[in-house]
Amino acid sequence: PKLPGSVTWVYKPLIGATAYALTPTQRTNALGKYANIYTTTAGIDGTEEGRVASGEFIDVIRGTDQLRAWLQEYVFTALAEAEKIPFTNDGIGILVAQMEAVFNRSVSQGILVKNSTVITIPLASSVSTSDKANRIAPNIPFTTLLAGAIHTVPLIGVVSV
Repeated sequence: PKLPGSVTWVYKPLIGATAYALTPTQRTNALGKYANIYTTTAGIDGTEEGRVASGEFIDVIRGTDQLRAWLQEYVFTALAEAEKIPFTNDGIGILVAQMEAVFNRSVSQGILVKNSTVITIPLASSVSTSDKANRIAPNIPFTTLLAGAIHTVPLIGVVSV
């Protein structure tokens, strides 16, 4: 299997599958319902469009699922392996370091755009007394960009004599 971020599900051959020649109406109707079809284009059999029923691309779903799983795994591992993570700015920094490791791994695997992640690090002093008493870390918000993929290339030019 291919790793999340390393593959998109468009124009890929399927072993043992036979491409089907759809009419333009059939093709439009199928793709309009986000169905994946298997056709021949320029002599190459391959899948189109690589989407799920909601219309989102399969690689986006896999990439964001992988990102979420790694964030949970890395932060939990830090909690489990540390003797204690103090409820201080340094303690929050330990959690942020785990998040940064996930974002870097996600860039390496092709899920995220390099240098696109911004993490807003809260101060321990901004956390409510109730959350501190219950040992609930503050939310550590971030924004980042998916790397995505190129599926279509418009070729526009001028040929002169």
